[in-house]
Amino acid sequence: MDSGNQTPADQVRDIHPTVFTGPAAGEVGSPILQTGEIIADRYKVVQLLGHGGMGSVYKVEQIYAHQLFALKTLSGQNYPDVAIRRFQKEAQAAMKLNHTNLVRAHDFGILPTHQPFYIMDLIEGENLSEYAKRVGTLPLDEILRIFIPICFALAYAHSEGIVHRDIKPGNIMLDKSGGNSEPYVPKIVDFGIAKLTDTEGGESANLTRTGEIFGTPLYMSPEQCLGVKIDHRTDIYSLGCVMYEVLTGAPPFHGESALNLMMKHQSEQSSSLKEGSMGREFPEMLEAIVAKTLEKDPDSRYQNLLDLAEDLSLLQRSTSEQTGSLTIAKTMPQIARLAPAKGKPLSWKITTLTGIICLLVGGVCGFLLKKEPEQIVVKPPIDSFVENKPVDKDIDLLANGQYFQKTGKIGSLTTRIFQFPETFSIGLLTYVDSAGQLIQSRPATGTVEIPMTSEIRLSVKQSTLRKHPNLLKPFGEYDIGYIHLQRSKDSVNFNPDVEFDAALVYCAHWKALNYLNVFDTAVSDVGLRCLKDCPSLINLELISTKCTAAGVRQLKLYPNFATIGLNGISGGKSLIPDISKSIFLNSFGGDQMDLTDDDVRMFAHSKKLVMIGLRRNKRITDKSTEYLRQLPLLSVMCVEGTSISPKSMSNLAAMKNLSHLTVSADLWTPSDLKKLQAMAPQLKRLQALD
Repeated sequence: MDSGNQTPADQVRDIHPTVFTGPAAGEVGSPILQTGEIIADRYKVVQLLGHGGMGSVYKVEQIYAHQLFALKTLSGQNYPDVAIRRFQKEAQAAMKLNHTNLVRAHDFGILPTHQPFYIMDLIEGENLSEYAKRVGTLPLDEILRIFIPICFALAYAHSEGIVHRDIKPGNIMLDKSGGNSEPYVPKIVDFGIAKLTDTEGGESANLTRTGEIFGTPLYMSPEQCLGVKIDHRTDIYSLGCVMYEVLTGAPPFHGESALNLMMKHQSEQSSSLKEGSMGREFPEMLEAIVAKTLEKDPDSRYQNLLDLAEDLSLLQRSTSEQTGSLTIAKTMPQIARLAPAKGKPLSWKITTLTGIICLLVGGVCGFLLKKEPEQIVVKPPIDSFVENKPVDKDIDLLANGQYFQKTGKIGSLTTRIFQFPETFSIGLLTYVDSAGQLIQSRPATGTVEIPMTSEIRLSVKQSTLRKHPNLLKPFGEYDIGYIHLQRSKDSVNFNPDVEFDAALVYCAHWKALNYLNVFDTAVSDVGLRCLKDCPSLINLELISTKCTAAGVRQLKLYPNFATIGLNGISGGKSLIPDISKSIFLNSFGGDQMDLTDDDVRMFAHSKKLVMIGLRRNKRITDKSTEYLRQLPLLSVMCVEGTSISPKSMSNLAAMKNLSHLTVSADLWTPSDLKKLQAMAPQLKRLQALD
């Protein structure tokens, strides 16, 4: 590019696009993989996507699942041990993360040439830098719709002890593969220099030592430029630099060299947005927000990104009031699954989407969830509230309102405040409160305050849906992560297909919905079709419904489910060849589906499978245990009603992580159980059931 036509930002990028200093950095070389090459026996290289810095990125195909991913590897030769260990730590850290607005890592390993690699989502779209250059000045509303989800995504990563350290426009992708409801989904990519702030022993504490400098000079924090110890607040500064550039068209600082630029980050105050944009007017609140992110002293910045997201959301609300819309709920992030950590506040322990099985398929959840009853602090009787005739205010709320009202504070914890109908409950809520305690079956009525970082689960009764068919309408895109549609014991099934399927119409835009649980209801393929574009629906339990295999196939994430229960699904057996190939699968329920050993054999490669329920499938024999013993993580196995007998003791005992097992009482005697328990001391619960 002709330097005479370059912006200051372009010139600095050409000077030194990414800085890495420190002992024994690996040299950059040419790409090391060839098109058509097979990696780790399962990934075929399709093409090189990019090369630079310390890594190369390729498009690859998972040859068994026929899925496309991106593969990243270190480039060059003669890597020091610290670089390889850092890369492995990066992969392990990235694989912990599961968020709508983060590019997810799925696998990692070492090439025969000793270069490490990892597999991540393949993104279709362009990065923020490319988009801004192509489109020009972005409207404020669009900028907020990009940065609010990014704040939540980074806050989630920080809660897992991971700092990105290289936030820049090129690392914010605008993914266009998410469907037609939004033009793109902003996602953070390349945790390539991620740092675990919660060390796992002495070694990882030294992998990113003081004195090593990572990052891109245009967006590096003062402390990052100095090479001193950093924390999550360095990402807040870098994000402020990116916001400044997107708003004004230029970064807050530029210089003749990388060193000169890094010195300015440490010593010079940034210009206002108005000055940086050559006179454009910006809301006073926005000027203050960006200035706070760019404070030199980390203690003077926002202390966490949830606070920044809250201020941006309030700004978004204030700028949208003139059109009568409240858009904050549309920009809320995907909230993680409920799993509070003992001894830690919830705000700094958000669990990954597929890493925890909170509700296991087919009734196993009962004895698992009872392991920690002390967490359940509230559980009123389901019929402890009486529905009254709704007042006009409640009727208006269901027809035209929004349950989410505003954000709040409990101490330093950011919360969401919901206003549900005053005169009746729309259902039962489960969430984690500000003290980190699990709240179960709390009636959704009146004002409810829930921590921003807690997933919200909602259980709705058939009788309530019949009285108030639009009760799900006021929820926003990111309000609910889990919904349970529950048949009422006293219900009279008139027009059942209409009342349940119609309810799911209001869930079609729920981007945080990751778990659908329907049991003994008349939900049909019509209702499932409403959810076909939900981008996070990775957990599905369809037990005794009117759904068919064709209905399941139309879902966006099929067959890449993490949890799937197909009990009683018409044609459900035909889904197994596809579902068993899901690289996310950790829980499968296939009770009473006439499954055979050949069906079970398909799960032998489901290496992440933790739970399997195969009850009342008589054609499953001892042969199946030869396949199931190949699953390294399998811990829950329910095979009562099958033909698995004491002849399988050696295979069952070989399953080192198997902790819960139920077998057929007509095949297993008490002495058989005692013998197996002696052979398999890892079994915490062993039962023979009818």
